[in-house]
Amino acid sequence: MIARIKAERNQAMTVVATGGVASLFHGATKAIDHFDPDLTIRGLLEIYRRNSVTVHQGRGLAGDQRP
Repeated sequence: MIARIKAERNQAMTVVATGGVASLFHGATKAIDHFDPDLTIRGLLEIYRRNSVTVHQGRGLAGDQRP
């Protein structure tokens, strides 16, 4: 699948494998350039942190102003 996408795009690409199942493919193929098992969870944590700043600045979870 990676080879087909690269051929279709006809440009250099970096392939990043992430998540638990990606570890099964990391050593089994040369198509993966980088392996980061925690990329998704770190991204979700960053979203949480950015949204927490908004909550702590006086906004509720739904964005409502608090009295």
